[in-house]
Amino acid sequence: MHKTFRNFNGKTYMLDELSYFGLDKSDAEKRKAMIKKSGLGVRCIKKANGKYVIYRYTILLLLGNVANLL
Repeated sequence: MHKTFRNFNGKTYMLDELSYFGLDKSDAEKRKAMIKKSGLGVRCIKKANGKYVIYRYTILLLLGNVANLL
C-alpha cells in the first residue's frame, strides 16, 4: 500500500491506513474522533462510491517539511 497525501488549506494530510478502502459513515466518525482525541488534525472525505476516508495531519509530516528546507 502506498501513502497518499492531500493538501487542505496549505497543510499536508496523509491518508489513514485503516480507511484506505473506505469506511461506513459511523466507522469513519468513530475513527475521526479517536484521531482528534489524540491531538492530531483530521479530515473526513466522502468518496463517490459512498464510502468515507480519513486524512490525518501529523507532526512527522511537519518535521519532514522542515528538514527539506534545511
